[in-house]
Amino acid sequence: DWNLFLSTMLWLCTGWDSVGNLALEVEKPRHLVDGLFLAAFAAPVVYLACTFAAMAAGPGSWNDGYLAQGYGQLWAPLKPWIVVMGSLSNFLIYTSELACLARMMESMVWGFLDYLPCRLGDHWERGAHVLAVLGITAIQCLLVAGLSFEYLVELSSFLHVIALEICTAAFLQLRFTSPRPRRVWTVPGGDFGSVVVALLLFFVLTILVLSAFGSPNVVYGAVVGNIFFAAISFFLLPKGCHEAWFNTDSA
Repeated sequence: DWNLFLSTMLWLCTGWDSVGNLALEVEKPRHLVDGLFLAAFAAPVVYLACTFAAMAAGPGSWNDGYLAQGYGQLWAPLKPWIVVMGSLSNFLIYTSELACLARMMESMVWGFLDYLPCRLGDHWERGAHVLAVLGITAIQCLLVAGLSFEYLVELSSFLHVIALEICTAAFLQLRFTSPRPRRVWTVPGGDFGSVVVALLLFFVLTILVLSAFGSPNVVYGAVVGNIFFAAISFFLLPKGCHEAWFNTDSA
């Protein structure tokens, strides 16, 4: 199943784009980039080290939880330790994902286009976006409860590919329609470098999109899901956030 294989490979590498939603949490843009480089180096090193160390325990069934079993064969106290640390790691990953998505939803609320209702931009005194976090959690629980993990991986990867294609097109549009505004980061090579990078991205993303059509249910799910949430946002939820925000800011 090439679509499931490519979707899994892409899914394992997704999430780096979401870090941009945490740009407001760092003092300088350079700090964010340094953190990304450090994480990009540390992640494969840790994954490879843990995998090869578990292989030293001998052959076994590589399914969920096998790392704890493998290390438990090497030294018994390692098994409960890995279970606890794995649970803590998953919790922290989910918490960071919620923070990224909540920031993204806030930008969609207080931006110029009013994609989402104003209430999703509300937060407590300490800055927690409570309604956004609860909404994201509810949607994810519904998806996990009703769909298989393999299908969710394929669906998530397909939606990521579509989003990346839209982002690349928007990048080219801004590059050639607004060339003068000062940007924090620029693509090497000027306009020519920008076009080359965009063409390479489009080539890879188009291959991934074509592979997704080998699983029609994934494409149907993406289309129906987007239409459903767009209809709810457009017809049922109140808008007008950025007008109130600008009025408050100017006052």
